[in-house]
Amino acid sequence: FMVAMGMVWATVSRYSEAVGRGDRAACVNTMAGMLKIGLVSSAFVTTMAFLFGPAISGHYYADRDVGHFAALLCISGLFEVVRGLTVVALLGTRQTRAYAWFDILSSLVRLGLVYAALVGGYGVPGVVWAYLAHMALAGAISMWFYAQARRGDPKLAPPSLGEVAAALPSAKVKPIFGLSYLMALNKGLGTLVPLVGGLLIPGLAALQSTGEAFKANAAYQIAYVLQWGLGLAMTGVTQALLPALGLKIGGPDMSVDKLGGLLKRVSLTAGSLMIAMTL
Repeated sequence: FMVAMGMVWATVSRYSEAVGRGDRAACVNTMAGMLKIGLVSSAFVTTMAFLFGPAISGHYYADRDVGHFAALLCISGLFEVVRGLTVVALLGTRQTRAYAWFDILSSLVRLGLVYAALVGGYGVPGVVWAYLAHMALAGAISMWFYAQARRGDPKLAPPSLGEVAAALPSAKVKPIFGLSYLMALNKGLGTLVPLVGGLLIPGLAALQSTGEAFKANAAYQIAYVLQWGLGLAMTGVTQALLPALGLKIGGPDMSVDKLGGLLKRVSLTAGSLMIAMTL
C-alpha cells in the first residue's frame, strides 16, 4: 500500500537531491529508509491478510478462497519493494531510457504469464500464481538493471545493496515524506476509497457498471453526490493553499515539518469526509 501510494516516487525526489549534492551517505540512507518502510508495511499487510482475509471474504462473499487468494497477492508487495530500489536508482538520476526498458520488459513478462494462465484454463488460482511468479521475475530483472546502473557512470551509480542493507537498522524514514508524498497519497486514496463500497457490498460493483445503481437506488445517488461533491470541494481548497505555502512547479519538495497546520487540517478533513461519505 505504501509503495503503491507514492513512497517510491517521494523517494525519487529525495534520492535525486542527494545525488545532485554528491552526498553518498544521504543516497544510502534514502534507499535504506524506503526499503525499511516497504518491508515493514508489506510484512504487516501480508500477515493481516492471512490472518483475517479468509474470514472477511467468508462473511461477505461466502467464499474463504477469495481471502486466501488476496493474501497470496499481498506477498507481491515484498517483491515490489525490491523493484522500487531500481526505480529510484534509475529515475532518481534521470536514466529514463533504462527505466523504460525495465518497465516494458517487466510488463511483458506479466502479460505473458497471465495470458498463459488464462489460455491454459488454470482459472483464478492460475492467475494468482502467475502474478506471484511475475513479481519474483520482476524482482530478478530489477536487480539486473540495478547492477547495470552500478557499472555505468560512477557519479550516477547507486550504492551497493550491501551498503543499503547495513544502513537499514539506523535509517530514518521521516525525511522521505514531504509534500510530494502527500499529493501522491491523496491521488491514490481518491482511487482506492470509492472501491470500499463495492468491497463491502458485493452486488454494488455490478450495479455501478451497468448504471442500475442510479436508476434503482436513490440512496446511492445521494451518497455518490455527497462523496464526490464534498471530496472535490475540499480537494480544491487544498490545491488552492499550495501556492500560499510557496510550492512552485519545478521547485524543491517541501518537508512535512514545513507544511502549514492549515494545509494539514484541510487535508485530513477532506480525507475524513471522503471516507465518511463512502461508508
